[in-house]
Amino acid sequence: MRVLLRNLWGAPRKNIDLIVVFGVILCGVHLIPTDSIIARSDLAPWITVMVVIVAVLRANTLGDPPPPALTPRRWMLGRILTRAARVLSPITIFFAYDTGAQASIEMGWATLVGAMVGVALAYWGSSDGATAWSPHRGVSNAWWGVRILATLVAALLIGGLHWVFSATFAVWLPVSLFVGLQMHSVGLFEDRLQTRRQRRAAGRRDGRRYSPVRFRYLLAIVGPSSGLLLLLWLHEVLIGPVGFGQALVVSLHVLAWTAILFPRPAPIAVSCLLHEVVPSGGKDPGVKPGAALSFDTPPVGALRINPVWVRRLRVIHHWVVAVRDPRIEDLDDPIRPLWRRRPPPLSHHVLGNAVFEPDPVTQQPQWAEITVRLKDQIDVGQLHQFNAQQRRMVVLRPFSSVLDSLFRTGRTYRWDTSLPRGAMMVVDASTTQLSLRDGDILILSTEGVARAFELEIGVPVYDRAAFGHQRPPQLEDYVGVG
Repeated sequence: MRVLLRNLWGAPRKNIDLIVVFGVILCGVHLIPTDSIIARSDLAPWITVMVVIVAVLRANTLGDPPPPALTPRRWMLGRILTRAARVLSPITIFFAYDTGAQASIEMGWATLVGAMVGVALAYWGSSDGATAWSPHRGVSNAWWGVRILATLVAALLIGGLHWVFSATFAVWLPVSLFVGLQMHSVGLFEDRLQTRRQRRAAGRRDGRRYSPVRFRYLLAIVGPSSGLLLLLWLHEVLIGPVGFGQALVVSLHVLAWTAILFPRPAPIAVSCLLHEVVPSGGKDPGVKPGAALSFDTPPVGALRINPVWVRRLRVIHHWVVAVRDPRIEDLDDPIRPLWRRRPPPLSHHVLGNAVFEPDPVTQQPQWAEITVRLKDQIDVGQLHQFNAQQRRMVVLRPFSSVLDSLFRTGRTYRWDTSLPRGAMMVVDASTTQLSLRDGDILILSTEGVARAFELEIGVPVYDRAAFGHQRPPQLEDYVGVG
């Protein structure tokens, strides 16, 4: 049962962008004119449109990333140029496919122009993602030109198969091979030969020689091609002829293989902020001039803090929280480290160990709720020498979930309505685990002086080198004992 819940709930959460794209296509595919080139019955233009969307949203290299010890260069203009060249790649392959399918000279010239423009854009933007180390061992850069030429020739030959299988049972074999070539070319576009040289020069941790993983390249071609061929064959045998009316099936097929070939990366940490806040007032209702409230009317907000009615003091404290992945980190990348890597910063908080634990149902990394594991906490202690109390922690949650709102647990005063479950969490000696969400208010009282902090969960961190050079601040850095 747990495995079924992981598949039904985990996959949609990780691919919400692809689900949104399919919803937009589901609503807008009927608005495409039937006489346009996109609505061709062989579905090749529509497949190109889908692969272009994939190139914008998810496409990444199918090869290995640079060694973890190296920091890639970040250049915004180069990233834009590389993305533009990646988007132009499936369009150029479609021109080459149509050149073979229709024997069109105009499409041949368009293929040549698209290839030249794409290579120029990729060359100008190649500095983005480059690293400083460039070993001379390995494959020459001329292999880039060979791969581009081989891809265009393959598209030309696949288009020419229309003349061979146009009146046979294998009529959908060319377009099926076409979608595999499209997905493979998008994943092959940002494959750097420099990265392959670096990994070959570094070697593996077990002493064996590095060899690139070829399974992902093979899967990008065989998987989408065989799946689409089987779908179209079954439709013709069981339902009827295939045309542009089956564009939704093709779209779902391409998006499904996008989720398999280009999964979303999980961050290694999340950059959070602690905003120091104070109550914005009691929010008591006003009375008319010359009038007064009766003595039996209880106050609304006096002598307490409401997590909704707070005001920020423009004092912000940075806090980096690690994201825990259920996979074993050391086995993810077998490359020998180039130098000794700095250990990641400790995740110890004033309360205990604070990390983003995996989702309890899907066991996938999540960065929406911080789990703090408490250890040896003392609720209130007495300093006999100074006759002062030590500290106390309370967490207020301004907006509870719908399910928590159905269960009421307690109240502040007798005249108040009951609070939702989890709206106020008192940290005492019996508390072993605590969860923090975006917008929670942490109130820390130290020797009678209370300080309140609003938690803001910010931008995920994907660069391990940048994460390793940061020290996550602790609340001890901000709240001292005078």
